[in-house]
Amino acid sequence: MVGTILVTGATGKVGREVVKQLVSAKSKVRAGIYNHARVDKIEIGGFEQVDLDFTKPEMIEAALNGVEKAFLVMPFRENMIEMIKNFVDVAKRKDVKHIVLLSMMGSDKPDGSSILKMHKQCEEYVIASGIPTTLLRPNWFMQDFIKYAQTIKKPGMYQAPISLKGSISFVDIRDVATIATMALLKSKGGEIFVLTGPQTFTHRQVEDNFAFVLGKRVIFHTISDDDFRQTMLGYGVSDWHVHMMLEMYKEAEKGTFAEIDQTAAQLLGHKPETFKTFIKAYIKTFKDSA
Repeated sequence: MVGTILVTGATGKVGREVVKQLVSAKSKVRAGIYNHARVDKIEIGGFEQVDLDFTKPEMIEAALNGVEKAFLVMPFRENMIEMIKNFVDVAKRKDVKHIVLLSMMGSDKPDGSSILKMHKQCEEYVIASGIPTTLLRPNWFMQDFIKYAQTIKKPGMYQAPISLKGSISFVDIRDVATIATMALLKSKGGEIFVLTGPQTFTHRQVEDNFAFVLGKRVIFHTISDDDFRQTMLGYGVSDWHVHMMLEMYKEAEKGTFAEIDQTAAQLLGHKPETFKTFIKAYIKTFKDSA
């Protein structure tokens, strides 16, 4: 029986799914909470809450008391590497037995963009600590499209700073969380899992999937980097974060995220979620009720 498992980023997209799956598996779960306003998004009880700020070693220390394993989600911030080092240094001192690290597909690309290199540095630091580690390198998440839900509903469009030549093998967060849960409960570390969906799409093909499921046309528009930057800054997103997002779109246009990997299917024992099954699962989010 696995002891206490700490899930960092527990109110984030992947973290909250991991919490739910671990609780369903009757595991002893401690959820690391940074933003208490989002706790209700976990939508399940049966876990312990602990305040967790990666910039404060004393909070990491308290969060890791009595923890056997940890699901580590790297905060997407400019000081990400520093924060991961803070966590890992304490985890080593606390004799954590296994870390499942959520990284990103393409982090091993020698000529990758700066954000991919940051992910690689984080991976290397965790591994160098000597703590047994399982690396998860998922592709872009299907659930990222939820941020376009309002304009997909009406007028039936969405926009991003990427051309139609960029193909991405989007993966469903629920599959990533299932594999993370399996690793936390059954693995002892040493693996690297690249996780993609079963298909690769340009945004024109994404349009087609939305149209098929929703029964109406959904149109994608390419916008300029400057328009995207101004829009994101208007939402309060930091300039650094916007710059990193633009880097990722450029990586997609170069084909960095186009590969279909069979690892997810092998680990799950069945075909991963398709884009159509993703849309159907979130149909109320995307479909205009009027």
